[in-house]
Amino acid sequence: MRGFLGSFQQMAIAFGILAAVVVNATYAKASGGADETFWFGMPTWRIMLLSMIVPALIMLIVSLKLPESPRFLVMKGRDDEAAAILKRLTGEQDPEGKVREIRATLSGEKAAKLSDLRGKTFGLRKVVWIAMAVAALQQLSGVNIILYYDSSLWKSVGFSEQLALNISVYRTIGAIIATILAMFIVDKVGRRFLLITGSTVMTIFLGVAALGFYQAEVDGASITLPGMWGPITLVSVYIFYLAFCFTWGPVMWIVLGEIFPNNIRALGVAVASAVNWIANFLVSTTFPPLKDAIGTGNVYLLYAVFAAVSLIFVMKALPETAGVELEDMPAE
Repeated sequence: MRGFLGSFQQMAIAFGILAAVVVNATYAKASGGADETFWFGMPTWRIMLLSMIVPALIMLIVSLKLPESPRFLVMKGRDDEAAAILKRLTGEQDPEGKVREIRATLSGEKAAKLSDLRGKTFGLRKVVWIAMAVAALQQLSGVNIILYYDSSLWKSVGFSEQLALNISVYRTIGAIIATILAMFIVDKVGRRFLLITGSTVMTIFLGVAALGFYQAEVDGASITLPGMWGPITLVSVYIFYLAFCFTWGPVMWIVLGEIFPNNIRALGVAVASAVNWIANFLVSTTFPPLKDAIGTGNVYLLYAVFAAVSLIFVMKALPETAGVELEDMPAE
């Protein structure tokens, strides 16, 4: 059930995005536009940002009730608490036996340090390079350009602001459906199959989107896609996005949670997650200047190349983690 349960993170992200885009679209409709004055004499887009205070406060309160990791409790000698959590949260039939198994993997272990990630493969363990590559490639396909810029992008190709915001809502509903479908099959078909399928579809439709943007007619800051190229490009971009939500969205996080051996898992996941956010930052901040410098078509072509690289990488380098006990993950 690891893949199914691990996918809840991505499903929660999708529901959070849905809540955000619904709130934004509602605010924009009520005020007449993102730049129009709304509550407290502020422009609507500022109210959109201020609304993030609400989920932040909820997260703070809920985090106080989160259970500790059983592995952490075992490491601290709190075996009874670890067994109780294993039984309550996972339905473990022999929680005491599982605690002993975890303790065996922790025998003589000290808290992991960054130096523990060192290895013979260009200075790091091979598994660390694999995890960082998976984390980076998830973002280098350009997926968050849709999340961060899709309303602006579709406004630039002729859609009204309100319609562009509504499209964001429909896109996010589709993302939730795709993520839920992935949750129910990831433990049956494996991680590699879904990632390979996703990379293939993403490469194809990013290429089609790039071709569509090559047809764009540019007039100053506005972009118009002629004839059928508008709907073709729109459909291609959103097929790419749904393919991502069905595959790389949830599966990357599952792989990161599984691929490391016990003694460095927490630190390894933290480092790989940091790489994911760095790649996110680089892609989202370079899109506007790249779009202006080389054109939207070439930017999408670049993302298609990275999607193709992700396909080759998964086929050549990523081991299958489905069906392998976490305690049995190789150390290198």
